[in-house]
Amino acid sequence: MMAPSPSRARLALVAAAAALALAAAAVWIGLGTREPGTGSSTVRLEAVDEPGPAPYTASVGTDRDGVVPPADPGGERRGDSPGLYGRADGACDPDALAVALRAAGRDTVWARAQGRADGDAAAVLAALTPLVLRVDVLVDEHGWVGSADRTHRAVLQAGSAVLVDDRGVPRVRCTGGNPLAPPAAALGDDVTGTPWRWFAASTVATVTPADRPLAGFAVVDLETGGAAEVPARH
Repeated sequence: MMAPSPSRARLALVAAAAALALAAAAVWIGLGTREPGTGSSTVRLEAVDEPGPAPYTASVGTDRDGVVPPADPGGERRGDSPGLYGRADGACDPDALAVALRAAGRDTVWARAQGRADGDAAAVLAALTPLVLRVDVLVDEHGWVGSADRTHRAVLQAGSAVLVDDRGVPRVRCTGGNPLAPPAAALGDDVTGTPWRWFAASTVATVTPADRPLAGFAVVDLETGGAAEVPARH
């Protein structure tokens, strides 16, 4: 049997190197990767004060236990819906998250999970507003598994501290610093985790973007129960 020519051997090595580079790039930016052991339809219930199994960082916020959703909270809710969010002092610290991500060397991957091609996590965080969910919300959640970004679907319990973009969409879970995105699919029957007292599939909301950037959010003050306005960060 004849040995391959030097030129063919070089071509084979180049092709193998290119394949490895593409595979590494897919892991690096988290393209289509889901957490091992979770099916594409599995939804994890994530209660307040529980960061889940794959946090990006230590907590940079404070969830609020005992936040009871208002009547008829489920279904599709626009990001500018009054009362969708609550206000609480110290709910989330975006500056602390920027520092934690940079210290862990995960800031670039985190920012790319947020759709920021240049990997500037601080710029993403500067435009997000700290708020607290007043309804249970279905999201696609990123997590840090091993040394790479992975995604899974989750329901965040009312009372979870989040960072919200200027269209009213939750983008970060503050307990763990994980990036969030609108869910790619509806809530199904494949649910894992311990339900909280008032959990029901019919009361889970999905948040869609407001039609235009918001100047502020009409929220409920979780200390007083009164209406309040929170300026949106841009």
